[in-house]
Amino acid sequence: MTKFLDPQVITNFREVINSSPIFTHRKKLAEHWNLICAVMDRLEDSVVYLNKFGSTFKHPEYELINFFAFADTVVTAVQALLAKLDDTIYKKAIKGKEKEHWATTAESFIVQHDEKIGRITDDVAERIPADDVFYKYLRSILAAHPFETTKGDRADRTFLEDGEINYSPYVMKNSQVAVNAKSETHLGLAIYSNKFDMSLFFTFPFSALKNYINSRYVLLNYATEWAKKKISDAKSGWKSQKIDRSKSPTEQLKQIIDILERRYMPTHQEIEAIEYLNCDLTDKRNKDAVEKYRAYLVSTISCRCNEIENYENEYSYPTSFDVAMYPRLKIQGNGLDYYRQKVFNELNDGPRNDVVYGRMMAGVFAKDFAKNHVHIDAENMSFTEIKLLTNTAYYLENENQQKGIVSPEILKEVAADEKRKQELEEDRVFEKTGNFGGKKVNWYKHTKHPGITTMEIVDDTSDNQ
Repeated sequence: MTKFLDPQVITNFREVINSSPIFTHRKKLAEHWNLICAVMDRLEDSVVYLNKFGSTFKHPEYELINFFAFADTVVTAVQALLAKLDDTIYKKAIKGKEKEHWATTAESFIVQHDEKIGRITDDVAERIPADDVFYKYLRSILAAHPFETTKGDRADRTFLEDGEINYSPYVMKNSQVAVNAKSETHLGLAIYSNKFDMSLFFTFPFSALKNYINSRYVLLNYATEWAKKKISDAKSGWKSQKIDRSKSPTEQLKQIIDILERRYMPTHQEIEAIEYLNCDLTDKRNKDAVEKYRAYLVSTISCRCNEIENYENEYSYPTSFDVAMYPRLKIQGNGLDYYRQKVFNELNDGPRNDVVYGRMMAGVFAKDFAKNHVHIDAENMSFTEIKLLTNTAYYLENENQQKGIVSPEILKEVAADEKRKQELEEDRVFEKTGNFGGKKVNWYKHTKHPGITTMEIVDDTSDNQ
């Protein structure tokens, strides 16, 4: 069944906003950020709520009031956002369609209202208000201000009398009205007025309300297009930025950093790359090995320049430069990668970094693996030199693995991992079926390893055994 409000409208807007940092970093755009976030979050919740309703209300007395509250969140959120982004968007979007949804209903109201006050006039058509005006009246009398709807500063309400005050004692239940041989749900309310004695019982088609709300909701697409235009304009300027390839690798990296900062993008890899290229080696035995890694790193800078100039790396990962900054191995055990993660995570300046543990892991890494390629003094070397040598060891090991040569320490660790995995599989006892990451999985406990729980992804049709 087609949903009343298409959730993709708000999803598209959020995706575009989240696709670029300009909305949080550029001063003029960042001024809108809080409103944009509030609108996105409120709209998502409101759309979910409103889409739960069918064609009728089970309990109109309060469900219709709640419906109006969430509906008004949708209407006013989009109107407020468009007014903030560009105060001309909304007027242009509804130009020529100002009386598209409520004209028939408003005309019926005016006729009934005039009969109550004994007014005989032929200017009904002239007094039909714009959709937004009539909607705000309905919102006011039905939910927002049921005891005070003075015309006062609401000068656009030409369908009421001067000084007229309306009150609404209750909301009317669903009624079915025959329209073109089809039954259509009408909702309504009782209205008192200081201008006539008898109550006015006014109903309106539920479809008119929903159509109006949806018509304002889809105007969010204009905000999406506005955001796309801002991103496109920014990218056009960014693509004009070029890097002088005649400069040294370090100078090229500095130019890349400058460009990335203008684009509000991370620069930590480029900064680290400069540190790796300029780091003094305290152990000269590492010179040849490090020069091989540095040559590899330098060879990827040209590709990095291309990515920056052509803006090719917006969503692609990993790039050749990323791989050079964090080399991978085809064959490795779980422990080896854990040691490296701790080296890179903990050996940094900062109050939350566990430097002692980071150096300890660097020592284990050096003893159990890196000794085949480099010499690491985990206790005395600088953070940068340790990371440089860690990357060098990984790079050289990867070069060997491509030739079919794997360090015995890695083979031993892989074999231990496989043995442990097999032991766990033989020891496992089914516990329950659940969901993990949107996939159906079986969970197992292990009698010989009581502190370990494992899972296995299964098909939806798989047995829980």
